[in-house]
Amino acid sequence: MVARVCELCGREFEAKRTTARFCSDRCRKKSHKIMGRQPVAPPSAPAPLPPATFDDVAAAVDDARAVSNAFARLSTSAPRQLRPG
Repeated sequence: MVARVCELCGREFEAKRTTARFCSDRCRKKSHKIMGRQPVAPPSAPAPLPPATFDDVAAAVDDARAVSNAFARLSTSAPRQLRPG
């Protein structure tokens, strides 16, 4: 047994396991309820991206077209069950 301090009420107790955090089921359940009520901070907004230039957009379109063409070529060699349409 290990001497521990309850995370909820602060009372000392003899833990049967090394992972024990609470002195009783009552404290464990109460802690669970309290933790569920705490407001969660909203996620921070991502940093704004710099404005895209015409060349950036053209490169992205070319990349997308190349990937689409590669998938189209691969789909013709796929087994019948996996072919689109």
